[in-house]
Amino acid sequence: MLDGRYQLDEPIGRGGMGEVWRGHDPRTGRAVAVKILAPQVTQPAARERFAREARAAAQIVHSNVVTVFDTGEQDGRPYLVMELLTGRSLADELTDGHRYGIAEVCRLMSQAASGLDAAHKAGVIHRDIKPANLHRTADGTLKIVDFGIAQVASETSRLTTVGTVVGTAAYLAPSRSTGRRAPRPPTSTPSAASPTSCCAGSRPSRAGPPT
Repeated sequence: MLDGRYQLDEPIGRGGMGEVWRGHDPRTGRAVAVKILAPQVTQPAARERFAREARAAAQIVHSNVVTVFDTGEQDGRPYLVMELLTGRSLADELTDGHRYGIAEVCRLMSQAASGLDAAHKAGVIHRDIKPANLHRTADGTLKIVDFGIAQVASETSRLTTVGTVVGTAAYLAPSRSTGRRAPRPPTSTPSAASPTSCCAGSRPSRAGPPT
């Protein structure tokens, strides 16, 4: 039992930063996903990234953004309680050889754009839109996930120093490749790169030296 409230049922994901469990809240009967920071992760920057994900996602209420229900800490390990998503990421679908038709891509990216618009109106810039962070549920709803490196307008603290690039290189907007703080949401290139991947079945390529 986590924090005396959430029952952890089975692990469903694991990475360098932490692990994700399928669980439920016995008081409400609601199924949830619980993301817990790994015990070996003690760096302040890593813990701040985890906390920022909670703060950023909690500010957005939209059907195309994963919902954060609760946050907390147990035995020195921060955790997030989120909606339990069915389905899988677009990256997983691409890895398994799925190829998207134009109409399908348009439907998915329209949902992604709606979620990003809601995030920007809430003062949150995701900064890492890519197929791995776009999750399609069993009913076809697309959800934006992983706000770990999001930029929140109301916060002045930074996870990186000036000149450091955050995000995934293949999906970065050119305006962000120098590491400068974006003056407004730089969504055009990420929004184009992800559907390009879906249509081509591979990561987008760029001319010139890597960033």
